[in-house]
Amino acid sequence: MHFRNRRTIADVAVLYPQRTVAFYSRPESKRPRYRCGPIDYLQGLYYALLEGRFFFDLVHEGNLDAANLKKYRVLLLPFCLTCVSERSSA
Repeated sequence: MHFRNRRTIADVAVLYPQRTVAFYSRPESKRPRYRCGPIDYLQGLYYALLEGRFFFDLVHEGNLDAANLKKYRVLLLPFCLTCVSERSSA
């Protein structure tokens, strides 16, 4: 039997903010290593959803349109700075 992605059964979407992760992961960002970064927030949310036994999908920030988001009841934004400001000004 083969598993095929016909449609998602998740009603929760978690945004993967690639540009925010790339910005704060740069060596020149001078972020101290003891402070939380965007990956830490994303991993914390990931493990909380897993422990709560929620079905969820990771959604790339490039896929934030009505057609892709209409199948979800909620969109969680873990430490997303760049995509929210651009979407709100559009």
